[in-house]
Amino acid sequence: MTKLQNSSLIVLGILLAAGAQFAIEANAAPSSTTQAVRPSVTLSSGWKFMFAPGISDDDVIKLDFSDKTWESVSVPHSWNALDGQSIQQSYKRGLGYYRLEFEKPASVSGRKYWLQFEAVSLVSDVWLNGRYLGKHKGGFSIFRYDATDALNASGPNVLVVKADNSEQAPGSATDDVPPYSGDFMVQGGIYRDVKLFATDDIHIDTMDFGGAGVYATTKTANTDAAEISIKSQISITNKIEPITVKALLTDNKNKIVATSLAQVNGAEAGLVKLEQALRVTAPHLWNGNADPYLYILSVELVSKDGRLLDRVSFPYGIRTIKVDPEQGFLLNGKSYPLHGVAMHQDFQDNGWGLTKKEKDLNYSLIREIGANAIRFSHYPHAQYDYETADRMGMVVYTEVPLVDTPANNAEATQVSNGTVQCMLQQVEEMIKQNYNHPSVAFWGMANEIGFIHRFTPKLERASTEALFDRMRNLAHALDPSRPTVQADVRAQPSYSQNEDVVALNRYYGWYDPDLSDEKIFEDIKKYRAERPNQPIGLSEYGFGSQITQHTDNPRAIVPANLVTVGRNANPDFMPEEYASYGHEEFYRRIRDKNWIYGTWIWNMFDFANLGRKEGDYLTQGLSLNNKGLVTFDRRIKKDAFFFYKAQWNSEPMIYITSRRYTDRSYPVTDVKVYSNAGRENLSLNHNGKDIGKPASCEQNACVWKNVRLISGENKITVSGRFGYKQLSDSVVWSLQDFSGSIRINVGSISPLTGAYGQRYGSDAFLTESSYQTSFGVGNKKALSIEDAVKIASSLPQFTPTKSKAFVFNEPNPQEPMLFRTYREGAFAYDVPMANGKYMVKLSYFEPNAKATAGERKFDVVVNGAVVESGFDVFVAAGDAATKAVVREYPMQVTNGRVLLEFKPIVGKAVLSAIEILHHF
Repeated sequence: MTKLQNSSLIVLGILLAAGAQFAIEANAAPSSTTQAVRPSVTLSSGWKFMFAPGISDDDVIKLDFSDKTWESVSVPHSWNALDGQSIQQSYKRGLGYYRLEFEKPASVSGRKYWLQFEAVSLVSDVWLNGRYLGKHKGGFSIFRYDATDALNASGPNVLVVKADNSEQAPGSATDDVPPYSGDFMVQGGIYRDVKLFATDDIHIDTMDFGGAGVYATTKTANTDAAEISIKSQISITNKIEPITVKALLTDNKNKIVATSLAQVNGAEAGLVKLEQALRVTAPHLWNGNADPYLYILSVELVSKDGRLLDRVSFPYGIRTIKVDPEQGFLLNGKSYPLHGVAMHQDFQDNGWGLTKKEKDLNYSLIREIGANAIRFSHYPHAQYDYETADRMGMVVYTEVPLVDTPANNAEATQVSNGTVQCMLQQVEEMIKQNYNHPSVAFWGMANEIGFIHRFTPKLERASTEALFDRMRNLAHALDPSRPTVQADVRAQPSYSQNEDVVALNRYYGWYDPDLSDEKIFEDIKKYRAERPNQPIGLSEYGFGSQITQHTDNPRAIVPANLVTVGRNANPDFMPEEYASYGHEEFYRRIRDKNWIYGTWIWNMFDFANLGRKEGDYLTQGLSLNNKGLVTFDRRIKKDAFFFYKAQWNSEPMIYITSRRYTDRSYPVTDVKVYSNAGRENLSLNHNGKDIGKPASCEQNACVWKNVRLISGENKITVSGRFGYKQLSDSVVWSLQDFSGSIRINVGSISPLTGAYGQRYGSDAFLTESSYQTSFGVGNKKALSIEDAVKIASSLPQFTPTKSKAFVFNEPNPQEPMLFRTYREGAFAYDVPMANGKYMVKLSYFEPNAKATAGERKFDVVVNGAVVESGFDVFVAAGDAATKAVVREYPMQVTNGRVLLEFKPIVGKAVLSAIEILHHF
């Protein structure tokens, strides 16, 4: 092996390169010849496809096999594009066959021909003109075959691909191929590009686990100089005279800034490994999204007579990274806290089969929100994703597809040797294929392996730890410049203690109801104490969000009572407002903790997952995880998207939240706006009336309190000054209740429309102390419709009163659905009301079916007057539990407010509904 090295000392640092694995024409300054190298063609159209055709491989690979009845498709293609997103008991998992008849273009000419598949899921076999080229295991990586002997240089060629995404059952073809579990779909198909390209006999290695064959590392870099090490693998198939290996670095003006020449003896055929060194004076550093500067790095092979044999070129960013347990993430020696998003690779109606059009839309949205980091979860994404991240200046956390468990069998006690080998292969593929991207900063070894006990309870811990030792050691051997990482899940055994850094998946305020400083930092402090030298990040946090579901007060119900699947109690009501509230509160606590090296929101986009029946996706027939900041079809940016845009993007913005909550329940509401204008530069206009500045503007979330709506249409406009620039945003909300009444659906986060059109808002107007001293059961613990009707069945029945051509809803029959939810504890409501006479109507029932007299007593106080003393709902219902009691109390409002207090004497106070009805 020939080795050239600059005499300067090479020490720690990193230089990474971005871009394609090969190029038809190099962008760098050319050698003495201008001939094309590695000409290629993308094989995208003309494919025929059949899922589970029930035929043998021997038949389908025959050149005269008839595929006329097969479906015509284009590649990229996923056969789960539609069923993978639909509510159903299963989706298509099994064998799919693809056939393509094509002729080699004359422009694609060389001495060697290669077929490149950028991903086929999950296991694939490939034949060309009846000749078997090979099998690849793993659904997320590039793999290549030497097609030289099988390819017809002229005339038709028949390419056959068998793809298999079968369930990984013991004994199946996919048996040892993770992921075995996960909150996403394992789709099947040739879902990334297929290319045919040509090289010379003498070429940079094409068969190094799908990698470029050239691997660059910056040993040191600052604004004065950079030291770059370039390792190349050269394949020599015939004995030739010595060749020159030329390494070139050119700037974005095509000026060569560094070169290195080496000689390789071509007298022996085989694989030659070579290391060269470049020194760059005054390098322009790749500096994240502020300045993602890219050079072009090229390695050329030149024959003795000056003929260009091969060239590999790619965009190249010079930068250093470091992750420190106290300082967090450092880019080029400076603090660079990562605030990012996680994403899957699917898109509505495309599944995994995305084109650049869909990907460009994804990245335009990520650019708009202002993130500086992306987690490509939970598997390597397409090269185009990494290339785009390089150009955008995004820092990337990428990982292999090891999710939940390293075994596919509940009876397994050991990780199988097949799984070990497959994971080692996928680690090597991930690293070699993405080595040269400046964006990539973390090699992820696994996600939430703590769930191992949930799926494979008999698996011995030592076996899993041994797997990670081998994966980690391989990653360090291949690339010591980047840290390894695992994403840990809460309340499960951790396997991340030996990784360079750890990342935590934490859903406080969602699956865990407690969204507080103490709760969020409780286990983080424990990690820091037990692992003082291991930096900590947050790889996931997030909240379900449905754009068609809304609430008047997201704080009223703890989230643990929202997230459930399939119950007959208005399940999975996930209002957009709760997600916004959750993100505001979570981000408030983590935003300034630079020792948390990075945070990634789960998720940038809604994504498909069989078994999820969330929000009104259920009524749409979609099975999606709705934690995205943007809808699955990318058409709607949810409110929380604009919260982060107001934090991360300095471009002037104003966005009124709850804009899709158009049919309002209450005649008074808070108006919240996300804006970076600042409080003093904002003003609100309501139907032409100036309301003035917001009461507060913390975290660029600006709030006008208790804005009164009028019956009918309400146009809300918020304007802001940005220097000499003026921006505004408007919404139109309607209020259909002309009576001036307020009706509260106590204990529920969702509004309710009664049988006569009367609107009950969600639980709202609670006093601050009530959030800590009472509990609203929410939708998850709500009673069934049948139980609610039964509770209300003994109440008097009325009919609407008609007078002077108007139909009044008072008096009306009590709405039975009000009894599905309730609040317990010590609580009070402070309701803004216009002065006047009202009737306060309160609905109660005893929810404990085993209750007895005297177990629950409380006082009811209206505007300071005790209207019920020692009230016992069980006794008031005639010594009966689960039976409705409705009481009415006349009241005069003189100070614009109604204060309702429920003060426990024995046990807890309980309440199901509040109606404050205008008393004409």
